Amino acid sequence: LGVKCPTLRSGGNVHVAHRMDKREARPVQSPQTSRAPLARAREALDRVVLGQEDAKTGLLLALVAREHAYLEGPPGCGKSALASALPRIAGASSARISFHRDTSASELLGEPHLRRERRETTERVSFERIPGALAHAEILLLDDLSRAPGEALAPLLRILSERRLAGMKLPLETAVATAASDELEGHSDPLEPSQLDRFAVQLRVR
Repeated sequence: LGVKCPTLRSGGNVHVAHRMDKREARPVQSPQTSRAPLARAREALDRVVLGQEDAKTGLLLALVAREHAYLEGPPGCGKSALASALPRIAGASSARISFHRDTSASELLGEPHLRRERRETTERVSFERIPGALAHAEILLLDDLSRAPGEALAPLLRILSERRLAGMKLPLETAVATAASDELEGHSDPLEPSQLDRFAVQLRVR
């Protein structure tokens, strides 16, 4: 389903706008047939967090459309719980990165290691970067993204856009980033509009 999920801003909140395609409707084959996968996924999210209907819809749209989602809100509103439940519901591999002011690029790209190649009369020494969990994740969870320093944020946004790391194609399907609300002064720095462009689904939850 190649859906691009636009966002509509109203009264400071971001709401998800989506369209239903009539061609997607399929008849139930028998009483024993289970409910549609999206309906079951929605019910699973309902068991994790009560309310936050727009956030649940947005996350599922991002998952189906292979787009990235950005959830902004105060602590305790359920954004991290919903994001964490998505890989389990989708049966996908995942990696989680919690950002802080000292997060380095090597934590995302992998640590460099010294490599020695011995030949008959010579020895070649080089550095190679061994990718971490990010290289194998289908769903990437990015906690407190707005706290990431520029050193880590710039390469991450490039990875989200290209879905490649050091020339290697990533299995990345969807990234879900969470961030504190702007009103929590001193906690984080809001992302610039050009940085938010990497996220097709943007929601403000309360």
